[in-house]
Amino acid sequence: MVTQATIQAKINYGYGIAANILGETCQFFAPSNPLDAIAATNYAGTLAVRFDPNFQFGATKPQLYGHPVWGAAFDRTDTNVGWYMVSQVSGTFFILAQQPLLPTAAVLCNRTVSITRPSSPTPGPGYYGGAAPAEGQITGKWPCSILQGPKGNEPVAGLSLPGSTKQPWAAILLPSIPSVSIELGDIITDDLGHRWDISGAELTEFGWRLEAEYSSE
Repeated sequence: MVTQATIQAKINYGYGIAANILGETCQFFAPSNPLDAIAATNYAGTLAVRFDPNFQFGATKPQLYGHPVWGAAFDRTDTNVGWYMVSQVSGTFFILAQQPLLPTAAVLCNRTVSITRPSSPTPGPGYYGGAAPAEGQITGKWPCSILQGPKGNEPVAGLSLPGSTKQPWAAILLPSIPSVSIELGDIITDDLGHRWDISGAELTEFGWRLEAEYSSE
């Protein structure tokens, strides 16, 4: 009797053969804690992977700006959603989805981020009910996709000057992080030194989908 598992195993094998011929070598990393997603201790092995922007694996169309999700063909028998694939050719990806009988979806990462959480101030003289400057780190280095969103927020009231521009807004895709729940108000710092205040955080079956506003602090 033919089962879905049997068909999936044949698909995995076929993609593995194609990747060995047409793909590139990738190191796989299975993050096990919030500290460093692609640390050597998370190394899970090496596989050939064929990346394609259109999930057709025929290389008929190039990837365009603003679309970080790619198709990835490889033998996924022993891999999981949230794992990273690091290639010296195409860059760093994380596995977004491995749905039954469908191609694997992967996100191309263009930044590496850490996340901190502002601590609440202790009530006392001058208490204002906001967040204190001191911050606690909740993640270390995690590759992700950060793309500028189509909107921006007006400058803080009272600080706007002639010629002031809107604060940039970003859409961020990040895998689910072991033992970490991302909250509104958490702060993302990327490898360029930019800071982003998280204004929207949705944990989906594919990982985190975040919205964040650029912070000048």
